[in-house]
Formats: sequence, C-alpha cells, structure tokens
Amino acid sequence: MYDIPAQRRNRIGIIYMRLTALLLSLLKGDARAPTRAGGSLLISERGGIPWTASHRHKKGNLYRVLAPAILESDRSEVVIYDDEEGTIWVRSKAEFYDGRFREL
Repeated sequence: MYDIPAQRRNRIGIIYMRLTALLLSLLKGDARAPTRAGGSLLISERGGIPWTASHRHKKGNLYRVLAPAILESDRSEVVIYDDEEGTIWVRSKAEFYDGRFREL
C-alpha cells in the first residue's frame, strides 16, 4: 500500500464517500445532481433508470447489481446491489458470486 499522509487520506475518503453516495442516488433515480452554479438539476421525478433485475437469489428474489466497490475498512471487494423496493445491499464479492445469485 502507498504511504499517503493521513490528511490526504481523509480528504480522499470524504471525496470517495460523496461520489459513492451521488452515484447510488443517481442509480436509484431520486437524486439531484450538482451543477456548476451550485444549484441542482433534477435527474428524474421518480424511478430514474428503469429497474431491471440482473440477478436472482437462490431463494427467488430479484436484484440489480449497481456497482462493484472496495470496503474501506479492509480493502476487500464488495458488490453493491438493490431490490425492487429500493433497499440497497452490500455483500462481499466472494459471497455474491459463490452460487447464491444467478445472472439473468
């Protein structure tokens, strides 16, 4: 791992968290994206990107993968996904691809 000063690591972490939150909001379709003027631009009124399942859990529920990510605490790979109701889930990549979920 690179030796990054603590102050810079904190700044990078804050930027990463803000970008992740914005990305997830945009994917859910209920976000307002910042503009250069500091205002906001309505992405969509409801629903945003049409929800289309990408995976089925072994118990039958449908889910959509939003993004791969890195867990900050231990740098492990995770998968961020949601269900039709909009609940956002995070699971380790190894667990997600161990046969619990089937790609549609």
